[in-house]
Formats: sequence, structure tokens, C-alpha cells
Amino acid sequence: MMNERTKEIAEQAGSYAYEQEELHGVLYIEAFKEKFAELLVKECVQVMKSEGEQFSLDQNFDAVKGVGRCMRRVKEHFGVTDDAS
Repeated sequence: MMNERTKEIAEQAGSYAYEQEELHGVLYIEAFKEKFAELLVKECVQVMKSEGEQFSLDQNFDAVKGVGRCMRRVKEHFGVTDDAS
């Protein structure tokens, strides 16, 4: 069962895929899957960034560095860039 934020991300991905006028059928599904995965990974990275900021406030700088490494690794692992979407 998806939570509300995951449903919102799925709706964003669906809107993106629908807006691709040249896409029909299977191509729509592929565009949806790619966009959904990209948005989901970016959301996960944003959660990590928020936690890293809290560690920074607590002056736990080793944790901040660790969170930064995790953020980069997750993006690399899933091939997500910081390009505007």
C-alpha cells in the first residue's frame, strides 16, 4: 500500500508521461516508470539531505559527511542526475 507522498509522486509521473504527446501505449508506460523512479530517488535523497541538515545543527559533522556520501551513492546507483526536470 502506497502512502500519500508516494501516490503524489506517481501522479506527477503520470502527468509527465501523459504530456509526452508522441507517447502511446507501451511508450507511455516506459516514460511513467522512468519518471516515477527518478522522482522517488530524488525524494529519498531529499529526505537524507534534511537529516544531514539536522546532524549539522547538532554539530555531528562525521554524520553530515556520511549522509552526503550516501546521497551521492544513491543517485549514482540509480543513475539520477540533478538536472532540472
